[in-house]
Amino acid sequence: MCFSKEVSFVVGTTISACSYWYYLKFYVQAKKNPAKNKIKDFIQTLRHTNPEERLSEFSLFLILSFAAIGGHQFGQCFSILTGSQIIYKIGLISSILCTYFMIKAIERLSGKKLGSGLIVLTILFVILDATRTNMVFKDYHFWISGFNNTSWSLLWLLNWIYLCSAIVLLGYKAKKAINKKFYLLFALVGINISFIASWIYAIVAHHYGQVCNITNCTHLFLKDFNYRFDFPSLWCTFTIMQAPFIYLILIKARTSYSTETFGGWQPTWRTKLGLVAMTLVIVSIWYYVTPILLGVSWKMMAN
Repeated sequence: MCFSKEVSFVVGTTISACSYWYYLKFYVQAKKNPAKNKIKDFIQTLRHTNPEERLSEFSLFLILSFAAIGGHQFGQCFSILTGSQIIYKIGLISSILCTYFMIKAIERLSGKKLGSGLIVLTILFVILDATRTNMVFKDYHFWISGFNNTSWSLLWLLNWIYLCSAIVLLGYKAKKAINKKFYLLFALVGINISFIASWIYAIVAHHYGQVCNITNCTHLFLKDFNYRFDFPSLWCTFTIMQAPFIYLILIKARTSYSTETFGGWQPTWRTKLGLVAMTLVIVSIWYYVTPILLGVSWKMMAN
């Protein structure tokens, strides 16, 4: 299976099927099992601290974030089949919605406002940019090369680093050791296994692409990999690897997360600005380190 439309369809279908199963198991079934202590549950609801409700909403938004990548994969598949720019653009928007649903998930779990409104602004910008941009894309190996996705790629990356920074901040601020471990697990394997695998692939592709050959495939899977045009789609394709880890996080949230007060800490506008500043610093370092690790020019990274 050498062409992205087939791979995208399989990945999109798998992610969608897993998302639906998780939805039934961790949200629908959970909503059917109210707390045994009705009076206590009612008081917690009035205080907006009902742990069962928080866990259910966290599960729902986390599942939606995973499903959004499935939508992106279907967008890639059908845009190649039809040549439609509209479908391709819808796929890009579906993809970046992942970051919104993800930060809503951790906001609901922690009970803290961590800047989901900022993510909404970036998504609105992506929508506006997509409507005025003539998107050019090409079916290539098992990903799609996008040649006019600079704004989308950069904002996706900024959103993701902001999200990861927010999760790490929650882990730092958490007062309970069990919750610190949960946020660390969430940040490391719950959402970033696919990113780590994508980077390893990118490094191998640049250094060893010429020696890899696949039987019955007309193209080399690692040959001519272009970080700027190919990495975003590759990362989304590799997101299928997150399926078992999403399941793990959903289980851990139910069994290994304790109601957290964070010692009365509340994020302020300065907290969010600090996360924005940290995001910009990390992305700047990323853009300067990546050419060294991958052996590509800085111009390829920045343009």
